[in-house]
Amino acid sequence: MPEGKKFNLEIVTPEKVVYQDQVESVIFPAWSGYYGVMANHTPFITGSQTGTVTVRKDNEVEKIAVTKGFVQVQPDRTIILVETAERAKDIDVDRAKRAYIRAWKRLKSKLSSVNYTRAQVALERAANRLKTLGISPDEVVAEHTKGR
Repeated sequence: MPEGKKFNLEIVTPEKVVYQDQVESVIFPAWSGYYGVMANHTPFITGSQTGTVTVRKDNEVEKIAVTKGFVQVQPDRTIILVETAERAKDIDVDRAKRAYIRAWKRLKSKLSSVNYTRAQVALERAANRLKTLGISPDEVVAEHTKGR
């Protein structure tokens, strides 16, 4: 690839740098929809939402599940600062499914002892992990409730 067609991408949480490399493009979930960035992009700063970051490098695609935060874009560098980030290759599918069902049951139970805000956040995070892996949360529920 000719010089100038790549830029530095960093995805950072308070705990660690989750991703850092020279890439061709990145698509990330912003407050007003998904944004795409390539080298030499006009600088801007925006908020990011929970969703999937898609990174393209050397004709390969990598997906990363992220939660809310901020993004700074410069012509030669993009930094995504988020609360949490997990590379798809590091997500445990069975654990994500169990977490989704656990949170779904809590929200469905309508018990007064349930912290609904906490359960909703857990449901959203588990759903995001599943979607990043290409798994529909609705299919996970259907699989769980099948035969009941």
